[in-house]
Amino acid sequence: MFMRKIIIPLLIFLLLMNTSYAQENYLYITMDMSNNVVDIDSNYNVREFNIEDYINKIGNEYFFTFSYKSEYSFDNFKLKIVLPEESIISKNQDALIVSRPVKISTDGRKIYLEWSKQLGKNEEFTAFVQYKAKKFELNYILIFIILILSLTSFFVGYKIKLFKKERFIRKIMPPDEKKVFDIIKREKEVTQDDIRRKLEWSKTKTSKIIRNLEIKELIVKKPYKKTNKLKIK
Repeated sequence: MFMRKIIIPLLIFLLLMNTSYAQENYLYITMDMSNNVVDIDSNYNVREFNIEDYINKIGNEYFFTFSYKSEYSFDNFKLKIVLPEESIISKNQDALIVSRPVKISTDGRKIYLEWSKQLGKNEEFTAFVQYKAKKFELNYILIFIILILSLTSFFVGYKIKLFKKERFIRKIMPPDEKKVFDIIKREKEVTQDDIRRKLEWSKTKTSKIIRNLEIKELIVKKPYKKTNKLKIK
């Protein structure tokens, strides 16, 4: 009788101890899409996972679908995926396109999605999310804006520089050179003979004035038949 009183409590104690220290079967899968890395933590040897097997591109968006048939019974199963930096989850009307139940968090740059449940042997688990890489769309827009601003700034600066140069040269330009320069600027392109006839000058005088403008790098002269074609440089 005395032994029974000792043995029964001892057996109960050992049973409770065995239960409290029983090993919990678990599988944690983390998929980081930024660098295409899969991290697995489990007390069982499970197969490897490749992120690319679960991603499909739809236009400018991506659809991640993870499907897994459990090889063992897991008391604690977790799937965590990390979307690429500055990605956003797509919406269908007012609802996010992501399977439930899911825990969603962010650090301001990346979005973290986590699913967890108890998974029996041969039980199937599926999770999905549709997202788009906002980062690249912003980059293209930003590059386009910077390019337009740069070209505009260059064009305006170039025009201002030409205007200042022309204004300075006109101040020190002799009257006859101004006459020839104004004709070429107005006509866009004109022959040397046309200028001579309009101004009623001799060939020698016309050639001398045009030569002076060439030396000052204000005009461009190209041979044309028996005369020359002139235009502003």
